[in-house]
Formats: sequence, C-alpha cells, structure tokens
Amino acid sequence: MILRKRTVRQNANSANSKFCLYVDSIQENNQPGLWVALVVGIVPLAGWLLWWWNDIWYALPVILRRSGSSAKLPPGYMGIPFLGEMLAFLWYFKVLCRPDDYINSKRRKYGDGAGLYRTHLFGTPAIIACNPSANKFVLQTESSFFLEWPSVELTGLTSLVAVQGASHTRVRSFVVRAINQPDALRRIALMVQPRITTTLKLWAQTGTITVLKEAKKVTFANIGKYFASFEPGLTLDTLDELFVGLVKGFRAYPLKFPGTVFYRSLQCRKRAMTIFREEMEKRKRCDASMSKNDLMEGLMQMKDEDGKQLSETEVLDNIVSLVVASYTSTSLAIMWVFYYLAKYPDVLQKLREEHMPITKKLDGDFITYDEISSCKYTSKVVEEIIRLGNIAAFVFRTASKDVEYKGYKIPKGWKVVCWIRYLHTNPENFEDAMCFNPDRWNEPPKPGTYLVFGGGSRICAGNMLARLQVAVFLHHLVVGYRRSDSSAKLPPGYMGILLLGEMLVFLWYFKVLRRPDDYVDSKRRKYGDGAGLYRTHLFGSPAIIVCIPSANKFVLQNESSFFLGWPTVELAGATSLLAAQGASHTRLRSFVTRAVNQPDALRPIALMVQPQVTTALKLWAQKGRIKVYKEAKKVTFANIGRYFASFEAGLVLDTLDELFKGLIDGFRAYPLNFPGTAFHRALQCRKKAMAIFKEQIEKKKKYDASEARSDLMEGLMQMKDEDGKQLSDIEVLDNIIGLVIAGYTSTSLAIMWAFYYLAKYQDVLKRLRDEHIPIAQKLNGDFITYDEISSCQYTSKVVDEIIRLANISAFIFRTAGENVEYKGYKIPKGWKVVCWLRYLHTNPENFEDPMCFNPDRWNEPPKPGTYLVFGGGSRICAGYKLARLQIAIFLHHLVVGYRWELVNPDAGMSYLPHPKPADEVEIDISKL
Repeated sequence: MILRKRTVRQNANSANSKFCLYVDSIQENNQPGLWVALVVGIVPLAGWLLWWWNDIWYALPVILRRSGSSAKLPPGYMGIPFLGEMLAFLWYFKVLCRPDDYINSKRRKYGDGAGLYRTHLFGTPAIIACNPSANKFVLQTESSFFLEWPSVELTGLTSLVAVQGASHTRVRSFVVRAINQPDALRRIALMVQPRITTTLKLWAQTGTITVLKEAKKVTFANIGKYFASFEPGLTLDTLDELFVGLVKGFRAYPLKFPGTVFYRSLQCRKRAMTIFREEMEKRKRCDASMSKNDLMEGLMQMKDEDGKQLSETEVLDNIVSLVVASYTSTSLAIMWVFYYLAKYPDVLQKLREEHMPITKKLDGDFITYDEISSCKYTSKVVEEIIRLGNIAAFVFRTASKDVEYKGYKIPKGWKVVCWIRYLHTNPENFEDAMCFNPDRWNEPPKPGTYLVFGGGSRICAGNMLARLQVAVFLHHLVVGYRRSDSSAKLPPGYMGILLLGEMLVFLWYFKVLRRPDDYVDSKRRKYGDGAGLYRTHLFGSPAIIVCIPSANKFVLQNESSFFLGWPTVELAGATSLLAAQGASHTRLRSFVTRAVNQPDALRPIALMVQPQVTTALKLWAQKGRIKVYKEAKKVTFANIGRYFASFEAGLVLDTLDELFKGLIDGFRAYPLNFPGTAFHRALQCRKKAMAIFKEQIEKKKKYDASEARSDLMEGLMQMKDEDGKQLSDIEVLDNIIGLVIAGYTSTSLAIMWAFYYLAKYQDVLKRLRDEHIPIAQKLNGDFITYDEISSCQYTSKVVDEIIRLANISAFIFRTAGENVEYKGYKIPKGWKVVCWLRYLHTNPENFEDPMCFNPDRWNEPPKPGTYLVFGGGSRICAGYKLARLQIAIFLHHLVVGYRWELVNPDAGMSYLPHPKPADEVEIDISKL
C-alpha cells in the first residue's frame, strides 16, 4: 500500500511538474498578446469612466437615493472630471460664436421635456432652465432657490444682492425709491446730460472711436456723479481703476490668497469702500444747505415704515453693488445702441422723427424724464436693444433643498442656471428673433419670455434707471450725430459691360427664357441673401436691386433719402402726385384720395362705369371670339374718360385714346427731346391731351350748379384743403393726366388676367357665381352698388389674388438723394434703386405655392411687407381702392351672365413691358 501511494504521489508530482512547465511555456509564448488583451479591455473602460465620471459621481447618488418620490433627474450629460461640459460650452460660445446652439443641441438630443437639462458648468453640477415656465418657477420660488453668486465678500453682506427674506425687502424698498421711482429719475435725467453732450461732441471731434471703450468712461463718470456727486478728477479716476479690478473678481475662482484675481478684487473693494466712507463722513459734517441730491444722500436720509434708516455699512454696500451692476451693463447697452442704429437706419430715421420736434421745442434745454417717457417709439427701441443685447446671458440660483418640478428633481446644493438669453433668441418666443425690430413691442411679449432684468423679487432694482440712461443717450445721439467714417460697402453683384450693363442678362431671363424670377434667384444663389440688396447696371444707370420685404419697406418708406426719379417730370407733370415731394405731395394726395379712393367718391363711380361694362360684355358675346386685352383697353379708356372728365364715346375720346398710347410709350423711351424720338412724340401727345382737358375745365367753369357733373375733374376743381385753398388749373390737369396713365394699362391688364385665371380655375369661378347670382337676382336688373360689391368677401380675395399674380408693375424705381446705409451696405447718391416687387409676390418664402391661383390664401393676411402690388410708403397708389372696385364690378357682370373658354390655354407668356399671355388672352365668349 505504501509503495503504491508513493507511486501515485510521484506520478502526481510528475504531472504537476509537466502542467507548470506547460503553463510557463504558454505565458512565455503569449506575453505580448496578454498585454494587448489587457489594454484593449482596460482603455475603453477607462475612457468610458472618464466620459461618464461626473454623471457617476454626482447623478448616480441622487438616482440611488431613496426619497419616496418618482421624480428623476432631468436628461442631460455632465461631462468629464473637473471640466464637466465647459469645453462644449466654450466651443459654442468662443469658437463657433453660436451660443444659442448650445441649448439647441440639448433640445435636439433630449427633447424639450420641462425645459430642464442636467450638466456640469463653472465647476459645479447644475440644472439648466431654458423655457419661460421653468425660469419663472426658479426665480419666483425663493424659499427653495437662493442667490449664492456673486460672492457675498465682493458684493457686501448687507447689499441688496446678498440679503435674504425680510432684510432683502427692506433694503430693496430703499434702493428702489432712491434710483427707480419717478421723483429720483427726474433728478438723474437732468444730472447725467451735461456729460453725455460733452462726450458726444468730443467723439465727433475725434472722428473714429471704439464705442465700448469710450462708453465705459462716460458711464462711470455719470455713475460717480449721480451716485456720490464725484466730479472728474483724481478720485473718480482712482475709483474707475478700483472697480475694473473689483469686477474681474466676480468671474474669478474664489481663492483668497495674495496673487490671485479674487484677492486683488477684495483689495480693490476695500479701497473703494474707504473712498465712499470718507465722502459719507464729509456729508455728516455738512449742513442741510449743502445737500447734493445724489444716491448716497438719498440712501443716508431715507427711512422705512418704522422710521429706521440704513446703517453706514448698508449704504456703502449698496452703492458698491449698484456701481458693479450698472457699470458694465450700461456701457454695453450704449455700445449696442450704436451698433443696431447703424445697421437699421430705418429705425434711426423714425427715432429722429420722434426726437427732432422735441429738440426744437426745448430750444437748447435738456430733455426731461417726463418728455423722454412720452417717446413711445424710443421706448420700443430701448426694449429691443436690451433684448438683443443679452448682457446677462444667464443668472444663477442654488437649490436649498431637493425640489421637484414637473416630474424632475433638482437636487439640494446643485446650481440652477436660468438661461435668460435663450428666452430672448428663441423663435418660439419672438418672431424672427435675431432681427432688430422695435415694432414687435407694439404688443406685449408672451408671459415669461422677456427677463432681461431677471425675475421674481430679485428683478433688477434699477431697471427703470437703466432704460432712462439708454433713452437719454439715444435722444442726444439721434438729433445731433451721424456716422462720418463708414465701413459700409456696396452690395454684392455684377454691373455688366460698357453701356449695356446687365441689360442682356435681364433680357435673357425676361424675353428668351421667360423666367423672370430666375434673374433674382441667380443673384441669390451666387451672392447669398445678405440684406436683400444687389448692385447692377440696368436701364442705362447704376442701380441697386432690392428684393426682400424689409429692404423694400426701408426704401419705400424713407422719402427723405429716396425720391421718385422715374417717370420723368416732363411727362408726369411738375405738379402731379407722381412728381410732387414733401408737403406738396401730402397736400395733393389728400385731394386725389378724397376724389377717387374714399367711399363717398367710389359710390357714384361704381354706378357710372357699369353701363359701359355691360354694353361691352354684350358686344363681346355677339362677336364670339375676342382678344381680351385689346377689348379691355377700349372699355377701360371709355370709363376713364367718363368718370374722369365726363367724356362720352366719340371723336374726342378716340383722340385722347391715341394720345395716351403715345404718351405711355414715352415713359419707356430714353429721354431725348428732339423730333423723331419716342420721348419727343410723347411730349407732343401730352401737350395735345392737356389742351383737350383744359378746354373741358373752361367749359365746366361756365356751368351753373344745375349742369355740374360728378366726375373726377369736377371733384378736384371744387375741393378745398384745411386752409380753404383749392387746386390750381395746372394741378388739376397734371393729376388727371397722371391718374389716367396710372390706371389705363394696369386696369386693362387686370381685367385680362381675370378672364385667364377664371377660365383656368373653374372651382373659383363657381364660387364667385354662388356669391353673385343671389345678388343679381335681388337686384332684378339694377346695377350693383359699391356697398354690395364691398360685402362680397370671396370676390375681394379673388381680386387680391388676380393682382398678386398679374404683377403688372414688376418693379418700381427710386433714386438715392444721398449716400444711404442699410445693414452694412451703401447705396450711393444718384444711383437708381429698383424695388423688385414681383419677386415679393412669387417667392415661396413669402407665399406658399406662389404660382398657384388660390384666393383662399387670403383667409389670413400676408406676411408683413410681402404684398406691395400698389407700391408702399406715402407713395402707395392713391387710387388702389378704385382699381379694386373696377375689377370687382367687371367680375360681377362677367360671372352672372357669361361663359367663356381660352382659345390657347397653353399660350406662352410675355413679360415685357407687362406680363401677359402671347395671345393677349384670346377667348370664345357667349351668354349663359
């Protein structure tokens, strides 16, 4: 047995020895592979741990903590150790310079949720709050969220920024009364203006300045003046340097030892407090007659409801914190004033129009708080500046306990970053949010979307003071200064070859390709959208094409910079509405509008034109086949002669028809006034037409009251302005000629397009018949009245759609009367500006499926500035209601009595001089 056991043991030992040798052999042969396996396994694990470290370290304990609640942490990512998401934050803010995309990236990744996202920023775990309701909840729930930043050591233990609860309410009441109530603001408004006016004069003498740098100087000088009555000098310069150092400490890590930014900041605060305390001691020794009416004086003297005053420390802490709050923010706001008014000269122009009358009335005196408060447009500009300035992109709170909001948990001790900037730049809150548009303030913003001054009981105590400072600066800036050294450049574009410019390209798109909108599209593809401006050379002149709503609005409403350079005054008439400027234009327009565009004038016109319309339609049905444009011109001119000057059909009217054809040809001709040219013939035609109308005027003067006729000429001859003055004979004649020119071709073309589109869109025709046949049956053979036609809602939509798609005036012209800047681009004096109205109406960005005839699109009003068929500004067509009335009346008689079809439904289009089918809409027409 013993021998056997030993043998077994020996065998076992031998086996073990062999096994060990085998393993050693494997390890020796595969040592590199083992290390590779270890690296491949450990490195991804280490990377994963680093990537999710902050989520594991901060979020996991919160998730695992049992609180009896189903609330969970908001979605998000907390970044890598120490840095958290700061690299991503800096990538969006510093590198891409697209700060709003930081929040947008979270919304895309995690959804909107409750507007909360977890992260790790500025060295601490945090919850981002980025929608109105979430921000409101945080800012108004002071029992759960307290103000921990900035450091109390920098702001002062008794400052408004640091105190809590009842102490905050008490201190706030003092500060608000001292700087944010009308009585205080009235004094401050007058106190700051001498330095503003002096500074602006100095800047103008310097010529080129960096606004932020210079604005800081004047801002701090005014702060010193109205906070403690410090005049320019050594003390104020010293305080300026001290506050620069103090403000830097707010952004530094709070390490309190020599050499750190935070330590230097504390030293700056200590020295500044010493200067203010010395000033306080001086005041205590002064008698009442030496009162200075500044912030320090106000805070020293005020009492609360119990008769208690602020302590010296409370006065000093609050002065220091208020300087910190207003120093940089006011300087930045003033900087943005210059920026946005330079970019948006239309806003600058409207500000000037508001402030110039005040300046004249003041006659050198300073503007008062009450006067600046009455400037409604200025108030809107100020709100828009501080909205887009976004000087405080976010504000911080700290959760004092675990808080739940809409199913999400905000853990105790975590920071909450109220992302104020995103409220102001989110297109869900403000339409076209990055566009500077003071008119958006015609309506109040959506609740909770405008928090430039914070929210809750911590809203900036000096918000009215901040607005006042910006408004006062605006006043003095806009009434007395302009940019003299501009960096504005010409719009992008190409000006073509010698003499011809881009006319061959223009004709290629309009005449050959017959795709006129592609002319502007080609420029947008090549040069980008920019400001909607492109330089070119068309119609023998250097020109700027304007093709977007805002740019067209700027040109058409800015008459002080752009005048009507076409048509030539010789053809339009020096005293016509087309040629008159300024006060003369306003006076003439009031006459013409009352004569052709008011209900009292339109009622008789509606009845006057219908006999000619009904007679023409019967004649057309007898003929069977007609060319609508040719026939429409006849009936249009007959009606023009009838209701403009009571001319009946006959030789005189036929003569005038021929004369106006020649006159209109001259509008498109080069203005060479010598025999044989189209322009010379046009002038001769005008002269003969004027002679005919002149004879008619002389006849009317001899009529007694019983012979008076209700036509345009009679109306213009009899009307008086507010001063009792009447138009002269030449003014009457010039304006009749001008109105005939404006209405002759355009009305004929509109009638032609009515036939075209109703033949193409039978469903629209049926709905028109449904609307008009009951009216016709009720009328029983009588003519439809102006009031009845005005009640036809669907007809109104059809008329709008006809004139939108007809695009009878593809563009209108202005000439720059001075060098004009718009959004960083220069429009040189003397250059033509071509307002490309057609592109507004056919651009799918403005109208959905724009080339489709769809009257139902008018169930909603068009986007602002996208519908300018009658022009814009004070030059909008004075007879646009008359034009619409004529089309509507024609539609009424057409749809209730006739059927027609297009002879050439696929006829090609011609776009010059006006859009129309090549066959001028040839139809077969018959009675129903």
